[in-house]
Amino acid sequence: MSYHYLVATGLGVGKLPMMPGTFGSILGTLAFLLIPTDSLLIRLIILVIILIAGAFSSYKIEMITGKQDNQIIVIDEIAGVWLTLTIIPGGTWFSLAGLLLFRLIDIWKPYPIKKLEKVKYGYGVMLDDLLAGLYAGLLILIVNSMI
Repeated sequence: MSYHYLVATGLGVGKLPMMPGTFGSILGTLAFLLIPTDSLLIRLIILVIILIAGAFSSYKIEMITGKQDNQIIVIDEIAGVWLTLTIIPGGTWFSLAGLLLFRLIDIWKPYPIKKLEKVKYGYGVMLDDLLAGLYAGLLILIVNSMI
């Protein structure tokens, strides 16, 4: 297996026969929770690394498979849920809410998320999920501030 395949598929999670995006999001959530830091800077640096490696590897997989935003690519879900979890407060319930809301928004794709999928060279793969992650994180912050 190539480096690009491992990155784009989340170490092969994207090849699962059912719900690869959901399992990619779960993998991203577990990775986020298992990294022993509360540093916003470190979390953002990791996100940037995921985004750069993810865009490049996604583009390579798109070229190999001939399919844009192939469902085996889950690094975008990993990045999106990572952004959600970076934005929201910590804790088990917030993490679970972040994961679930991110998946709902990623599947629903409210405006202009769907339009971002058309961006080329692997960036569209990453950008639509990044915006879904931003939407989910901001929505949780808004609801939390109202409670």
